[in-house]
Amino acid sequence: MIVRNIEINDFESLTPLFSDLGYPSEPYSIKKRLTGILEDKSYYLIGVDFGGKIVGMCGYCVMHQFESDELYARILALVVDGKYRGKGYAQAMLQFVEKWCKNQGINIMTLNSGMRDERKAAHEFYQKYGFHQKSFGYSKIIE
Repeated sequence: MIVRNIEINDFESLTPLFSDLGYPSEPYSIKKRLTGILEDKSYYLIGVDFGGKIVGMCGYCVMHQFESDELYARILALVVDGKYRGKGYAQAMLQFVEKWCKNQGINIMTLNSGMRDERKAAHEFYQKYGFHQKSFGYSKIIE
């Protein structure tokens, strides 16, 4: 298992992971999204490479805080293929991000997670890792 940066050629391996996140997409859509994400210098995308196949991914970005002068890292996507869960891959990716943050002088990581029943195991994992629930998230589709 290797945690490494995702590259544009990894898009096909990411397709089932997007479905696992609840965002089923065609490979060409993943490639298009990936192109934009990889070109944006505030966004980062890493993955767990197991035998040449990406079996987990973690996307994050660096953001400014309004309440202080510090930057923070926000986890935007974290998923491991169902066949590979429970093997420490998600933890390895979070440790990678945490180490990266420390090297950048960033000392806050945040994430949002859906409130659906199928996310309960993820919530337990985040709490065991040391995340604390601090807020509720809302979204609105602008028509």
